[in-house]
Amino acid sequence: MFILFGSKLYGKVDVTQEGTFIKTKFFHIFFIPIIPLESYIFTKDQPKEGFPIKMRGKSVLFAYIRAFCYLGLFGVFSVFVNSSNSGNFEFNAILFFIQFSVGALSIYGLIWTNNNNNA
Repeated sequence: MFILFGSKLYGKVDVTQEGTFIKTKFFHIFFIPIIPLESYIFTKDQPKEGFPIKMRGKSVLFAYIRAFCYLGLFGVFSVFVNSSNSGNFEFNAILFFIQFSVGALSIYGLIWTNNNNNA
């Protein structure tokens, strides 16, 4: 078994018309952000190289929200695949309602964070 870990930029927020935006570098395990390390501001002239700035809470929050939304969608899919063979109708109906609710909230969270990242 292997464990994939390292650092990666997540939480793109405060996108301006001039092309600047903020991202935060996180320590991750299997690409799930765990610990925020440092925030960076990126410019249109240098979109690959950011300048270190003070930690931005909005970037950290949006990174965690997006990660949990993706985990929620993955969880809904895996439970749906594993429960399709169960013969109990009441259990399947309740499980479907929970899956639909978590899936809808996850999709809403992803759309909300993508639409609210402007300055």
